[in-house]
Amino acid sequence: GAEGATPFNVAWQFIRNYLAHFNPVFLFLSGDELPRHGIPGAGQLAIVDALLLPVGLVTTFRKKMPLAGVLLAAFLCAPVGAAITRVGIPHALRSLPMVVPAAVWGGVGLITVSQWIYRRVLDARSRGAGAANNAEGGKANEGTGKGTALGFAIMFTAAALSSPMNALGNYFTFDKGRDESASLAFAEREREVFEQLFLKRAADEAVYVNSYIPYAPYHVLFHGRLPGRETASQGMEATAGIIFFDPQRTPVRRILEAAPAGTWIVDYVPLTKDETQADWLDPGRAKLIRKN
Repeated sequence: GAEGATPFNVAWQFIRNYLAHFNPVFLFLSGDELPRHGIPGAGQLAIVDALLLPVGLVTTFRKKMPLAGVLLAAFLCAPVGAAITRVGIPHALRSLPMVVPAAVWGGVGLITVSQWIYRRVLDARSRGAGAANNAEGGKANEGTGKGTALGFAIMFTAAALSSPMNALGNYFTFDKGRDESASLAFAEREREVFEQLFLKRAADEAVYVNSYIPYAPYHVLFHGRLPGRETASQGMEATAGIIFFDPQRTPVRRILEAAPAGTWIVDYVPLTKDETQADWLDPGRAKLIRKN
Protein backbone atom coordinates (compact mmCIF):
# COMPACT_ATOMS: atom_id res chain seq x y z
CA GLY A 1 0.00 0.00 0.00
CA ALA A 2 0.97 3.66 0.00
CA GLU A 3 3.48 4.90 2.54
CA GLY A 4 1.74 5.88 5.77
CA ALA A 5 -1.51 4.13 4.84
CA THR A 6 -2.13 2.66 8.29
CA PRO A 7 -5.66 1.72 9.39
CA PHE A 8 -5.69 4.69 11.75
CA ASN A 9 -4.68 7.13 8.98
CA VAL A 10 -7.27 5.71 6.61
CA ALA A 11 -10.02 5.98 9.24
CA TRP A 12 -8.97 9.50 10.22
CA GLN A 13 -8.87 10.65 6.61
CA PHE A 14 -12.31 9.17 6.02
CA ILE A 15 -13.72 11.08 9.00
CA ARG A 16 -12.13 14.32 7.79
CA ASN A 17 -13.48 13.83 4.27
CA TYR A 18 -16.93 12.95 5.59
CA LEU A 19 -17.22 15.97 7.90
CA ALA A 20 -15.93 18.31 5.18
CA HIS A 21 -19.23 17.86 3.34
CA PHE A 22 -21.12 19.37 6.29
CA ASN A 23 -18.92 22.46 6.42
CA PRO A 24 -21.24 25.51 6.33
CA VAL A 25 -18.77 27.32 4.06
CA PHE A 26 -19.04 24.52 1.48
CA LEU A 27 -22.81 24.26 1.80
CA PHE A 28 -23.84 27.92 1.84
CA LEU A 29 -20.95 30.16 0.76
CA SER A 30 -18.23 28.81 -1.53
CA GLY A 31 -19.41 25.42 -2.83
CA ASP A 32 -17.03 23.06 -4.64
CA GLU A 33 -13.65 24.68 -5.31
CA LEU A 34 -13.64 23.18 -8.82
CA PRO A 35 -15.42 25.86 -10.88
CA ARG A 36 -17.17 23.49 -13.27
CA HIS A 37 -18.95 21.84 -10.32
CA GLY A 38 -20.90 24.93 -9.32
CA ILE A 39 -21.50 28.64 -9.65
CA PRO A 40 -18.47 30.76 -8.67
CA GLY A 41 -19.26 32.79 -5.58
CA ALA A 42 -22.20 30.62 -4.51
CA GLY A 43 -22.59 27.67 -2.16
CA GLN A 44 -24.14 24.29 -2.87
CA LEU A 45 -27.33 25.58 -1.25
CA ALA A 46 -28.84 29.04 -0.94
CA ILE A 47 -27.77 31.09 2.07
CA VAL A 48 -31.37 31.20 3.31
CA ASP A 49 -31.23 27.40 3.60
CA ALA A 50 -28.98 27.86 6.62
CA LEU A 51 -32.19 28.87 8.42
CA LEU A 52 -34.76 26.80 6.53
CA LEU A 53 -32.98 23.42 6.73
CA PRO A 54 -32.83 23.14 10.53
CA VAL A 55 -36.39 24.48 10.80
CA GLY A 56 -37.60 21.93 8.26
CA LEU A 57 -35.67 19.09 9.91
CA VAL A 58 -37.14 19.81 13.35
CA THR A 59 -40.63 20.27 11.89
CA THR A 60 -40.62 16.88 10.14
CA PHE A 61 -39.97 15.16 13.49
CA ARG A 62 -42.23 17.38 15.62
CA LYS A 63 -45.17 16.79 13.28
CA LYS A 64 -44.19 13.13 12.75
CA MET A 65 -44.20 13.52 8.99
CA PRO A 66 -43.74 10.40 6.81
CA LEU A 67 -40.15 9.41 6.03
CA ALA A 68 -38.70 11.91 8.54
CA GLY A 69 -36.18 9.34 9.79
CA VAL A 70 -35.44 8.10 6.28
CA LEU A 71 -34.61 11.62 5.11
CA LEU A 72 -32.21 12.14 8.01
CA ALA A 73 -30.53 8.78 7.37
CA ALA A 74 -30.23 9.58 3.66
CA PHE A 75 -28.65 12.95 4.42
CA LEU A 76 -26.11 11.45 6.81
CA CYS A 77 -25.23 8.57 4.44
CA ALA A 78 -25.01 10.67 1.27
CA PRO A 79 -21.35 11.83 1.69
CA VAL A 80 -20.00 8.33 2.45
CA GLY A 81 -19.20 7.59 -1.19
CA ALA A 82 -17.37 10.90 -1.57
CA ALA A 83 -15.50 10.43 1.71
CA ILE A 84 -13.74 7.25 0.54
CA THR A 85 -12.15 9.09 -2.40
CA ARG A 86 -9.02 11.20 -2.20
CA VAL A 87 -9.43 14.03 -4.71
CA GLY A 88 -11.64 17.11 -4.68
CA ILE A 89 -12.91 16.97 -1.10
CA PRO A 90 -15.56 18.17 -0.44
CA HIS A 91 -16.97 17.04 -3.78
CA ALA A 92 -20.28 18.41 -5.08
CA LEU A 93 -21.09 15.62 -7.56
CA ARG A 94 -20.17 12.64 -5.40
CA SER A 95 -22.25 14.01 -2.52
CA LEU A 96 -25.18 14.96 -4.76
CA PRO A 97 -27.71 12.70 -2.92
CA MET A 98 -27.55 15.21 -0.05
CA VAL A 99 -29.71 17.54 -2.13
CA VAL A 100 -32.85 15.35 -1.86
CA PRO A 101 -33.42 15.63 1.91
CA ALA A 102 -32.05 19.18 1.84
CA ALA A 103 -34.69 20.19 -0.71
CA VAL A 104 -37.46 18.60 1.38
CA TRP A 105 -36.31 20.29 4.60
CA GLY A 106 -35.91 23.59 2.80
CA GLY A 107 -39.48 23.43 1.49
CA VAL A 108 -40.94 22.38 4.85
CA GLY A 109 -38.89 25.08 6.57
CA LEU A 110 -40.11 27.73 4.13
CA ILE A 111 -43.76 26.85 4.70
CA THR A 112 -43.25 26.70 8.49
CA VAL A 113 -41.52 30.08 8.65
CA SER A 114 -44.11 31.65 6.32
CA GLN A 115 -46.99 30.40 8.46
CA TRP A 116 -45.28 31.74 11.57
CA ILE A 117 -44.72 35.14 9.94
CA TYR A 118 -48.36 35.35 8.88
CA ARG A 119 -49.75 34.36 12.29
CA ARG A 120 -47.40 36.56 14.34
CA VAL A 121 -46.98 39.59 12.08
CA LEU A 122 -49.34 39.95 9.12
CA ASP A 123 -52.39 38.61 10.96
CA ALA A 124 -51.64 40.38 14.26
CA ARG A 125 -54.52 42.85 14.05
CA SER A 126 -57.16 40.20 13.45
CA ARG A 127 -55.79 38.25 16.41
CA GLY A 128 -56.31 41.12 18.87
CA ALA A 129 -58.46 40.99 21.95
CA GLY A 130 -61.54 42.10 20.01
CA ALA A 131 -61.15 39.24 17.53
CA ALA A 132 -61.43 36.52 20.17
CA ASN A 133 -64.75 34.80 19.50
CA ASN A 134 -66.26 31.43 18.74
CA ALA A 135 -64.71 31.44 15.24
CA GLU A 136 -61.19 31.45 16.66
CA GLY A 137 -60.52 27.93 15.42
CA GLY A 138 -61.60 28.85 11.91
CA LYS A 139 -59.39 31.93 11.97
CA ALA A 140 -56.38 29.80 12.95
CA ASN A 141 -57.00 27.48 10.04
CA GLU A 142 -57.43 30.43 7.71
CA GLY A 143 -54.15 31.92 8.95
CA THR A 144 -52.36 28.62 8.34
CA GLY A 145 -53.70 28.47 4.79
CA LYS A 146 -52.69 32.04 4.07
CA GLY A 147 -49.28 31.38 5.58
CA THR A 148 -48.83 28.45 3.21
CA ALA A 149 -49.84 30.65 0.28
CA LEU A 150 -47.32 33.24 1.46
CA GLY A 151 -44.64 30.56 1.53
CA PHE A 152 -45.32 29.59 -2.08
CA ALA A 153 -45.27 33.27 -3.08
CA ILE A 154 -41.88 33.72 -1.42
CA MET A 155 -40.57 30.55 -3.09
CA PHE A 156 -41.60 31.59 -6.60
CA THR A 157 -40.26 35.13 -6.05
CA ALA A 158 -36.93 33.77 -4.87
CA ALA A 159 -36.74 31.43 -7.88
CA ALA A 160 -37.43 34.32 -10.25
CA LEU A 161 -34.70 36.42 -8.63
CA SER A 162 -32.11 33.65 -8.32
CA SER A 163 -30.64 34.00 -11.83
CA PRO A 164 -30.03 37.77 -11.70
CA MET A 165 -28.70 37.44 -8.13
CA ASN A 166 -26.24 34.73 -9.23
CA ALA A 167 -25.21 36.90 -12.18
CA LEU A 168 -24.50 39.82 -9.86
CA GLY A 169 -22.56 37.55 -7.53
CA ASN A 170 -20.42 36.26 -10.39
CA TYR A 171 -19.79 39.79 -11.62
CA PHE A 172 -18.45 40.98 -8.28
CA THR A 173 -16.55 37.81 -7.28
CA PHE A 174 -15.09 36.37 -10.50
CA ASP A 175 -11.45 37.21 -11.23
CA LYS A 176 -11.59 38.81 -14.69
CA GLY A 177 -7.84 38.45 -15.18
CA ARG A 178 -8.01 34.68 -15.56
CA ASP A 179 -8.64 32.75 -18.73
CA GLU A 180 -12.33 32.13 -18.23
CA SER A 181 -12.79 29.26 -20.68
CA ALA A 182 -9.86 27.28 -19.32
CA SER A 183 -10.29 28.04 -15.64
CA LEU A 184 -13.90 26.96 -15.76
CA ALA A 185 -12.97 23.73 -17.48
CA PHE A 186 -10.05 22.32 -15.51
CA ALA A 187 -8.13 22.52 -12.27
CA GLU A 188 -5.31 25.05 -12.15
CA ARG A 189 -2.32 22.69 -11.70
CA GLU A 190 -3.01 20.62 -14.78
CA ARG A 191 -4.30 23.55 -16.82
CA GLU A 192 -1.00 25.45 -16.73
CA VAL A 193 1.06 22.40 -17.71
CA PHE A 194 -1.06 21.50 -20.74
CA GLU A 195 -1.19 25.13 -21.84
CA GLN A 196 2.62 25.25 -21.85
CA LEU A 197 2.85 21.92 -23.67
CA PHE A 198 0.76 22.98 -26.65
CA LEU A 199 2.32 26.42 -26.68
CA LYS A 200 5.89 25.10 -26.99
CA ARG A 201 5.45 21.76 -28.76
CA ALA A 202 6.12 21.48 -32.50
CA ALA A 203 3.62 19.57 -34.63
CA ASP A 204 6.00 16.66 -35.30
CA GLU A 205 7.10 16.16 -31.68
CA ALA A 206 5.72 13.16 -29.82
CA VAL A 207 3.95 13.56 -26.49
CA TYR A 208 3.62 10.98 -23.72
CA VAL A 209 0.94 11.69 -21.10
CA ASN A 210 0.72 9.94 -17.74
CA SER A 211 -2.69 8.26 -17.75
CA TYR A 212 -3.03 8.82 -13.99
CA ILE A 213 -3.58 12.55 -14.53
CA PRO A 214 -7.28 13.21 -13.83
CA TYR A 215 -9.22 13.89 -17.05
CA ALA A 216 -6.02 13.71 -19.12
CA PRO A 217 -7.77 13.08 -22.49
CA TYR A 218 -10.00 16.10 -21.94
CA HIS A 219 -7.01 18.30 -21.17
CA VAL A 220 -5.47 17.21 -24.45
CA LEU A 221 -8.68 17.81 -26.39
CA PHE A 222 -9.29 21.21 -24.83
CA HIS A 223 -5.82 22.75 -24.79
CA GLY A 224 -4.72 21.08 -28.03
CA ARG A 225 -7.80 22.49 -29.79
CA LEU A 226 -8.46 19.04 -31.24
CA PRO A 227 -11.72 18.11 -33.00
CA GLY A 228 -13.50 15.92 -30.49
CA ARG A 229 -15.57 13.84 -32.93
CA GLU A 230 -12.58 13.07 -35.15
CA THR A 231 -10.45 12.18 -32.16
CA ALA A 232 -13.11 9.86 -30.80
CA SER A 233 -13.37 7.97 -34.08
CA GLN A 234 -9.68 7.69 -34.94
CA GLY A 235 -8.13 7.48 -31.48
CA MET A 236 -6.00 10.04 -29.70
CA GLU A 237 -2.71 8.72 -31.09
CA ALA A 238 -3.87 8.85 -34.71
CA THR A 239 -5.11 12.40 -34.41
CA ALA A 240 -2.52 14.19 -32.34
CA GLY A 241 0.51 11.97 -31.81
CA ILE A 242 -0.43 11.69 -28.13
CA ILE A 243 0.53 8.50 -26.31
CA PHE A 244 -0.95 7.74 -22.89
CA PHE A 245 1.22 5.55 -20.69
CA ASP A 246 0.81 3.67 -17.42
CA PRO A 247 3.78 4.65 -15.20
CA GLN A 248 3.69 1.30 -13.39
CA ARG A 249 4.19 -0.60 -16.64
CA THR A 250 6.25 1.99 -18.49
CA PRO A 251 8.33 4.18 -16.17
CA VAL A 252 9.29 7.66 -17.32
CA ARG A 253 12.99 6.78 -17.35
CA ARG A 254 12.33 4.04 -19.91
CA ILE A 255 10.52 6.51 -22.17
CA LEU A 256 13.40 8.97 -21.88
CA GLU A 257 15.90 6.25 -22.78
CA ALA A 258 14.05 5.09 -25.90
CA ALA A 259 12.40 8.28 -27.20
CA PRO A 260 14.17 10.64 -29.64
CA ALA A 261 15.15 14.20 -28.78
CA GLY A 262 12.25 16.62 -28.77
CA THR A 263 9.89 14.22 -27.04
CA TRP A 264 7.56 15.72 -24.45
CA ILE A 265 6.35 13.92 -21.32
CA VAL A 266 3.54 15.07 -19.05
CA ASP A 267 4.16 13.19 -15.81
CA TYR A 268 2.12 13.07 -12.60
CA VAL A 269 4.10 13.68 -9.42
CA PRO A 270 2.62 13.18 -5.94
CA LEU A 271 2.65 16.27 -3.75
CA THR A 272 4.89 16.17 -0.70
CA LYS A 273 3.75 16.75 2.86
CA ASP A 274 5.58 20.09 2.91
CA GLU A 275 3.68 21.25 -0.18
CA THR A 276 0.25 20.28 1.08
CA GLN A 277 0.71 20.27 4.88
CA ALA A 278 -1.40 17.16 4.80
CA ASP A 279 -0.89 13.40 4.67
CA TRP A 280 -0.41 10.66 2.11
CA LEU A 281 -3.87 10.86 0.51
CA ASP A 282 -3.36 14.24 -1.14
CA PRO A 283 -3.36 14.27 -4.97
CA GLY A 284 -0.44 14.93 -7.25
CA ARG A 285 0.33 17.54 -9.86
CA ALA A 286 1.26 17.45 -13.51
CA LYS A 287 4.89 18.07 -14.51
CA LEU A 288 6.15 18.87 -18.00
CA ILE A 289 9.40 17.19 -19.18
CA ARG A 290 11.20 17.55 -22.53
CA LYS A 291 14.03 15.34 -23.77
CA ASN A 292 16.74 17.48 -25.39
